[in-house]
Amino acid sequence: MTLRRTLSTAALAASLPFALTACSESDDISEPIMTTEATANTNSEKSSTTVSTIVETVSEEESPEPETQSKGPCEWMPVEQGQPGDLVAMYCDGTHASIGTYASDHVEYLSWDGKDWVRFERSGTTYTGFACYDIAQAESQGFPAEIIDRMIPCD
Repeated sequence: MTLRRTLSTAALAASLPFALTACSESDDISEPIMTTEATANTNSEKSSTTVSTIVETVSEEESPEPETQSKGPCEWMPVEQGQPGDLVAMYCDGTHASIGTYASDHVEYLSWDGKDWVRFERSGTTYTGFACYDIAQAESQGFPAEIIDRMIPCD
């Protein structure tokens, strides 16, 4: 929707009460009351507010897809500050992260795709029941040594 169309819509919305009054079936038509300039300014302010609200709404609707970011947010609590049950980060550089639940064996390895954190899927399970990973695949996806050293390799 263009700005011209938006302003036309706002003008139409502002004049709608007058059009409805003209179509009324009532025979009681009163003369318009002349008001002071202060009222005109109030109406102008209301109209201006309506137009700016419409323009803001249109701007929000027509905004492009969010741009991709080269680095993701490292919003997790550092492991050093964690308490049992907290979700903490053992490592995060904005492109790769190692997160988990403090005082548990729950660990996830993530990579940033430009919009979201994506989980690096495990390749299997060790004979003791822990998740294991394809180290060569992690290296090919650019995971740093700080994370790869923590991964349990699948045999």
